[in-house]
Amino acid sequence: MVNIKWKEAPVKDLVKIETGSRNTEDKNDDGQYPFFVRSQTVERIDSFHYDCEAVLTAGDGVGTGKVFHYINGKFDAHQRVYVMSQFKQEVLGKYFYYWFSKNFYAEVAKYTAKSSVDSLRRQMIAGMVISLPSAEEQEKIVGVLSDVDTLITDLQKLIRKKKDIRQGTMQMLVTGKKRLDGFDGEWVKINLSKNSKLKARIGWQGLTTAEYLDEGYSYLITGTDFKDGQIDWNGCHYVDYNRYEQDPNIQVSNGDLLLTKDGTIGKVAYVADLTRPATLNSGVFLVKP
Repeated sequence: MVNIKWKEAPVKDLVKIETGSRNTEDKNDDGQYPFFVRSQTVERIDSFHYDCEAVLTAGDGVGTGKVFHYINGKFDAHQRVYVMSQFKQEVLGKYFYYWFSKNFYAEVAKYTAKSSVDSLRRQMIAGMVISLPSAEEQEKIVGVLSDVDTLITDLQKLIRKKKDIRQGTMQMLVTGKKRLDGFDGEWVKINLSKNSKLKARIGWQGLTTAEYLDEGYSYLITGTDFKDGQIDWNGCHYVDYNRYEQDPNIQVSNGDLLLTKDGTIGKVAYVADLTRPATLNSGVFLVKP
């Protein structure tokens, strides 16, 4: 184990900590400047309050302790977003970003007994003690991590491009506008309701969110578990055996088709990799061909 003797200092001695002043309603999709709100998505706005190097994090909401941004330039921020800027010479802004985003959630979790953090107070940031290598070593660390970030960004762009190609190809193939070699002739049209069973949970059937378990007998599939035409099993909650057995009509099997009917309507997922029992909440239709 390497014995590292780096300088340590509280965050309040190294950066200026404040919150933005804007409301969500101030955003403009065609705005000229980045607008940081309480999510990983960066919105746009017509004006800017800041023109500097800064690190930002959500002050409340579901992204608390998990949303982090770095910028060097003109931008604005929501009133519940913390803006850390005016870095002292002992710390590089980009190094602070990497260190802060790695360590912050564990720090704020000390202030709550719950599994999630609802909101932040300034002292949660100000009191953190940061480890500081020399400026030269900070630059080297930033260089290595920035190279990795660039690689990830390039891969994400490639994945988006491939998804667009897939979407276009799928549109052509499933509408018959493009035919595969060796196939011709007219397609047969069928009525989905006459050739499938369409089922859903009747209301909630008494099911409450308090019954959403971190572990249990059966997956509970909700509309938020749909991802790229499949179900993200790692994100699913669970229910007990009695809830699963309550309604055989919505017990999910491989080969089933699922459709969202509440919230974000019309998302589709095909079930092909189910390895344990699964059922639905009230926001999802089950189609059994």
